Amino acid sequence: MYVASQLLKAYGEGKQWRDCAVLYRMNALSNQIEMALKSNSIPYRVVGASASSSGRRSRTCCPISASSTTPMMTCACSGW
Repeated sequence: MYVASQLLKAYGEGKQWRDCAVLYRMNALSNQIEMALKSNSIPYRVVGASASSSGRRSRTCCPISASSTTPMMTCACSGW
C-alpha cells in the first residue's frame, strides 16, 4: 500500500513515527490502512474511534505516534 511505503521511506530517511499521521475520512479505508501498517510492522494508534469500528467520525492513524495525498486519504509527516 502506498501509505505504508511512504511511511517506511520517511522512517528510513530519519523521521520518527511520532512525527507522522495518516488522516482519512472514509471509514471504509480504516481496515485497509490498519492491515498495511500491521503487515509492515509500523506501530500505530487510532485516534477518534476504535480500530476498524463503524461510525461517522473522521479518524487518524498515528504511527505512534504516516504519507502523501490520494483522493480519498491524506497522510502527513512533519517536514514533508
